[in-house]
Amino acid sequence: MSEQAYEFLALPHKPLLTEAEQKQLTAWNDTSEAFHQDAGVPQLVAAQAAATPDAVALAADETTVTYRELDSRANRLAHHLRSLGAGRDSLVALCLERSPALVVAALAVLKAGGAYVPLDPSYPRERLAFLLNDCQAPITVTQHRLAGLLPAAARQLVDLDIDAEQIARYPASPPEADLGVQDLAYVI
Repeated sequence: MSEQAYEFLALPHKPLLTEAEQKQLTAWNDTSEAFHQDAGVPQLVAAQAAATPDAVALAADETTVTYRELDSRANRLAHHLRSLGAGRDSLVALCLERSPALVVAALAVLKAGGAYVPLDPSYPRERLAFLLNDCQAPITVTQHRLAGLLPAAARQLVDLDIDAEQIARYPASPPEADLGVQDLAYVI
């Protein structure tokens, strides 16, 4: 390096913020909060739905879902999944595109006590068949336009479009499930 460069590096630096501004910035960024180690995702979403029911929980394209809607939709689907045999640590495959429906379904599986197995609908049919056979998930949740992608290995199919009326008849209250933070959440 040249002598001039060393001189430049040795110059004292001047802070960009005053001491008062630095303290204010530190205070604004102090957002730490105690972590709820005894609460899982279903409990945290339910608590948020109770605290801010009309706040937007999900937004995609022109679709928005409030916390109340997210919680009640997931509860209804969780009741339906439990009626089909989903329970503690059971696997439920989800073959859905990235959308609010995927978030609702994943939350519903957790509320039912199960663990979800994500299946990307863009995978080749043979890959989907392998994954379903490998995980042995007794239930697969999908949408009507994607159901044709699934092989016969999908044992019990929940089509969110065709089964919508049946799912809507279940209560919006959370299902009775013995949920623990140590339970499975997903399998990849």
